[in-house]
Amino acid sequence: DNNYNYRLRPYQPKDEEGIIQVFEENLLEEWTKYHDGKYLENAKRYVQKCIDPNGDSDLRNIDKMYFERGGFFWVLVDSETDAVVGTVGLEKIKETEGELRRMCLVQHLRKKGWGTHLGKTLQDKARDMGLKRVFCSTPEHGEDVLQFYSKKLGFTEFGERQEIHDSPIKEVFLEWNVV
Repeated sequence: DNNYNYRLRPYQPKDEEGIIQVFEENLLEEWTKYHDGKYLENAKRYVQKCIDPNGDSDLRNIDKMYFERGGFFWVLVDSETDAVVGTVGLEKIKETEGELRRMCLVQHLRKKGWGTHLGKTLQDKARDMGLKRVFCSTPEHGEDVLQFYSKKLGFTEFGERQEIHDSPIKEVFLEWNVV
């Protein structure tokens, strides 16, 4: 898993199924790991909504939801097979605000600097776009994820935590002020 085996590039339409696979694996793994899988069915319903080919999810409409609105979406791919192994999107919300979305990484590449690489790439793009603030949200059960966003990328928590996916699990809102 050295740095030469993977490369970060802009999304291409051929990446859609790989993106969906990485997203689904990430979410279901996370919701299985915490709370003894108690709310896994809720997470599965959410995943189905996100990957429904007839739905309006950003995962099925990356060009429209990201690029056409002035944002960006990257995939981390295996250099030899071009298989998607990581994702991150920057959705432009307002003239000076964006949202970090769909940051996912396959299990075997975690804690090796790839997540930081995805995040820093997004932050550089946000800076180049003239954004002043980027926010994101993540379930509160992932303390390691919260630590990653704060320590590696400089995000801070703001606002009230809110219940997600019809469960008692709360979503944490984080922001990064572009400097």
